[in-house]
Amino acid sequence: MSEFSSRPIEESAETPSASPRPDLDAPLRSNSAKKSPDLRSAVGLKQSKPQILLEKSPEVPPASASSRIPGVIAESASMKRIVDLVIRLRSNDSPVLIRGESGVGKDVIARAIHGQGNRADHSFIAVNCAALPEALLESELFGFVRGAFTGATANKDGLFARADGGTLFLDEISEMDVALQSKLLRVLQDRRVRPLGSTEDFLCDVRIIAATNQHIEKAVTRGTLRSDLYYRLNVIPIELEPLRDRLEDIVPLAELLIKSCDPERKLSPAALEKLRTYGWPGNVRELVSVIERSIAMSPATILEPEDIWIDSLRHTTPENTAVEQTRPTHDAKDETSDLGFFCERAAAKDFTLLDIEEAYIQQILTRTAGNKTTAAEILGLNRTTLHRRLNRTTTPPTPQRRLALVK
Repeated sequence: MSEFSSRPIEESAETPSASPRPDLDAPLRSNSAKKSPDLRSAVGLKQSKPQILLEKSPEVPPASASSRIPGVIAESASMKRIVDLVIRLRSNDSPVLIRGESGVGKDVIARAIHGQGNRADHSFIAVNCAALPEALLESELFGFVRGAFTGATANKDGLFARADGGTLFLDEISEMDVALQSKLLRVLQDRRVRPLGSTEDFLCDVRIIAATNQHIEKAVTRGTLRSDLYYRLNVIPIELEPLRDRLEDIVPLAELLIKSCDPERKLSPAALEKLRTYGWPGNVRELVSVIERSIAMSPATILEPEDIWIDSLRHTTPENTAVEQTRPTHDAKDETSDLGFFCERAAAKDFTLLDIEEAYIQQILTRTAGNKTTAAEILGLNRTTLHRRLNRTTTPPTPQRRLALVK
């Protein structure tokens, strides 16, 4: 589940000892310090850590009566179907592609697949592909040998090696650089990994689970995701519905969250109904924040509707978010006419392509309230490319030129 400032890399179990591979026998380090559980760990959400951190998974709560999988709330029909599929995959090692909006619980299902499968005794390592720069992500995934690049003073096992025998979860796979996607495809096809700077491959037995909150077919069409990688990952597709379409899951999730935070606190029936009828544009992640905020702001033992602090800016259904509110409705003819008018104005004022690009990117960011993931999708870019373009050291268009473009 992405929009938290989640740790880029997360490891859930010690990798069993194995015979060292040539040039890759550097010791592995992990943080074994125990963390006290909080609301996010109660439903499997990732903790907020800006740095790379390897640690054990928090304990998961008991399953709901209908889910049969610890840590998974499955009262809705769609979640029950997913739980049934996860159980059927216990002896299957095929790649899985999980799709769904940000915050719906894609990483929870990935962990459930690992925990219910025949690799449960081995490592589960989660990587946020959007949180690491391209060069760092490559070295983290594949490892490197001494001298591979400046600063590589010792051999280092990559995450494929650390996850050997277990599962590697690639979150936000559509944000991975296209060049790195080709190396990932080779691992999926040949099960062989070559560390950076090495001339030798080694066999790697890893189950790949990938996830994305993007419209993945559009990413393939745009060329930001290789079609061959998409077909190789999409062997077992799983589509997670947004929380607003899983009304039966909201109440048990809320009750689990408040119990995990303070067993003495409860939600009144009226408060539960308020939560159930809200649109939840942020999905489970937003529900976690609302419960945390409400407990912190109210001293009441039984929380009533007035004690439920939902951000006033989000008192709206997902259909009325900032992007949809500001998106004009035109037919194809209107859109073509608007684009032509835009080009005429730009050409008449001798704007450069750079002027137009920078002004247009800023306009889209304004429309999306600064949401770079949504902005990148509208612009037809992956988020890494958008960040690069925003960070270019160029002279920006003057306010007058920018105003002339967007008016």
